[in-house]
Parts: sequence; structure tokens; C-alpha cells
Amino acid sequence: AAELAAPPAAPRRDPWRRLSGIHAVKGRRRLAVARALWGARDGLARQKDVSPGRVLPDSALVAAAMAMPASRHDLLGIKGFTGRGGHSHADLWWAAVEEGRTTDDLPSLKKADDATPPARSWKHHNAAAAARLDAAKAALRLIGEEQRIPVENLVRPATVRALAWQPPEEPTVATVDRFLAEHDARRWQRALVAAVLSQAMHAVPAAPDELDSRGPAAGPEDSAAGAAAPEPALAPAASAPPAA
Repeated sequence: AAELAAPPAAPRRDPWRRLSGIHAVKGRRRLAVARALWGARDGLARQKDVSPGRVLPDSALVAAAMAMPASRHDLLGIKGFTGRGGHSHADLWWAAVEEGRTTDDLPSLKKADDATPPARSWKHHNAAAAARLDAAKAALRLIGEEQRIPVENLVRPATVRALAWQPPEEPTVATVDRFLAEHDARRWQRALVAAVLSQAMHAVPAAPDELDSRGPAAGPEDSAAGAAAPEPALAPAASAPPAA
């Protein structure tokens, strides 16, 4: 119950900028169209419980943003929208294009700096994140072995790194599940990994070895040198000379 009452995880900043090929989209108006199409596709994917790429590929959204179609007919002529995914939800896609073409809330040209740094540097710069990542990897390996599923199919490695680097403030099962959903993890994936990843987010770095209060432990040579030397054997007493 406490987990269900937990506050929602902070949303990822500008997730639509992760569209493959978004770098080719120039101008704030075109970026607004890309953002609106991404939002429409993401909402539909959540309803269907499928990955967004199964609804429409990134390339279709990027092509539409670059082309800036002037009509619904033009939109449905763009590669990626010509198939079933485009025509069956044509009203949704066209509404998104019109939203992007008319909104006053234009996105900035510069991408927000929310990238996760390379994991190899974490132990030196963020030991807590490194500990969380190690715990998460270990937990996922166990699940992969039990379910006979490759670890990378359980959850994307990039998502695991992002979670370990900046987990929810209260990493409960519920907040971790929401984090995974925001990073496009499917429901069956979240059901398998949310609980163990929640536990992994509580991992802490191992404390450095502390010296014993009595000083460092002695090595073999030190022990031998410090041991009390045995008393020398006494020479037998000299015999008293015979009486004259």
C-alpha cells in the first residue's frame, strides 16, 4: 500500500529527443512536429501495450517532421505512413502534425543535458551509482538464467544504467515500475524486473577496509620476529672437584 501511495517518478526530460535520426530535423517548428508525433505514438503504444516502434518506426516520425506535410493526404504519402500503421490511425497522426505546426510552445534547438555518463567512470566519480548498477546486473543475470531469457531482452542496458545513475527519490517497486515504463519497457518486462531492480537501488558501496584499532595485522615474518625468544638452555652445572 505504501508503494502504491508513493509519489510518481520525475519524468525524463524531453524523451522525444531520443528518436533515431532526430539530429537531421532542423528548426524549432519541425522539432515541435516531431515531439507531437512522438507523443501520439507513445500514447497509442501504451494503450496497445506494445513497443512504440511496432506502431510506427522512428524513421517515419522523423521523415514527417522534415517534410512538414500540408495535408493529411501528403502525410499518408510519406514512407512509414503508407502502411497499415499509418492509415489505421491517420486522424491521430494528422492531429499531431497540426499540433506541431500551430503550437506556440516551441522546443529549444539545444538538447537538454540528461545523458548518462559511461559506466566505466562511475566507481571513481559516483561510487553509489556504481554499486547500484552492479547489484542490478547481478539480479538481472539471475532472472535471465531462471527464465532462459537474454539479459538484454529483459530490459535495455541503457535503461538499467539510467536507473542506477539517477533512480527515483524513493525507489519502491511502484516508482521503479513507472521509471521503466517511461523508458519504453513493456508490461511483461516490468513484471519480471521491477521488484529486483527496486532492491538493487538500495545497494551501497562497500566500505573501504578499516584497520583494526590495535594496528595492522602482523604478517608471518612480523609474527616470527615479534614472538618471545625461548630462554636458552642452561648448561649443566660443573661437577664439584673431588676432596683432597
